[in-house]
Amino acid sequence: MSRKAGLRLDFVGIGAPRCASTWVFRCLEAHPQVCTSRAKEIPFFNDSGNYARGLEWYRWFFEHCRQGQVCGEFNPNYLADPAAAARIHDLFPQVRLLVTLRDPVAALHSLYRFRSYRGRYRYPDFGAFLEAEPDAVSLFRYHERLGPFLERFPRERFHFMLQEDILGDPRRAVRELYAFLGVDPAVEPPAAGQRINVARRGPRAWLARPVYAGVGLLERLPGGPAVVSRLKRSPLQGLAERWLSASAGGPAPAEATGGGVGGVERARLVEHYRDDIESLEALLGRDLGAWKAPSQTLKGGSVP
Repeated sequence: MSRKAGLRLDFVGIGAPRCASTWVFRCLEAHPQVCTSRAKEIPFFNDSGNYARGLEWYRWFFEHCRQGQVCGEFNPNYLADPAAAARIHDLFPQVRLLVTLRDPVAALHSLYRFRSYRGRYRYPDFGAFLEAEPDAVSLFRYHERLGPFLERFPRERFHFMLQEDILGDPRRAVRELYAFLGVDPAVEPPAAGQRINVARRGPRAWLARPVYAGVGLLERLPGGPAVVSRLKRSPLQGLAERWLSASAGGPAPAEATGGGVGGVERARLVEHYRDDIESLEALLGRDLGAWKAPSQTLKGGSVP
């Protein structure tokens, strides 16, 4: 546990994007001994402007937490920002870190689909995206991105969750997560059997761009993050997400079946990630050979 200026923080989820972070957050907020922040993805440790506001601004997101609860937040964008590692350590050096990972090529493709749906990317296809967004490709060099965190925090402070483990046995993954945080591992959250935050494109996707652009603008206004956090925790968000992504039927999206990345593109990306995957294998002490395969099919759906 780490405490600073009256604020207690027990854990921080740091990433990676499109690697089951929303699913993990839902499992955390469902546990009675855990208190999650008022909203997922607080832009604090990776946002110089909000960080300059200090802990008084950050504390608002945890004012609802009760004495004795394990408290924390999850922002998968922290992993990409070396400054976030330094800031977290400076303020909360004893905090525990949660890290979610998946096949980096699948994660990259999921990010492309998700951000395209929300209007951030407007490329004709995945290949054009790869050429234009090298920074996005580098997001999933996990070991490289973990470097600033590993330099500051001991290995035992990290809990790694791989998406294939979650898909294979979600209840075991939840029990191990709870045990790491020191809370009752017997609690079974509703999210354990659900797919959450899947990248998809429904017939109303054209409306998603202005909607999410408006949310982004609101978050940049004074007091905006607090308003957005309340909206995200209200039933309104779920209704809006379901309406915007409502499917007209037909086959499952490519992400859910493991498709969507051509053989040549995957082979090229695997070579780009190979050395990083091998470094991660050494860190985790496990074989990640499937991530280095020229093709891969995800079984059992997707939990982004």
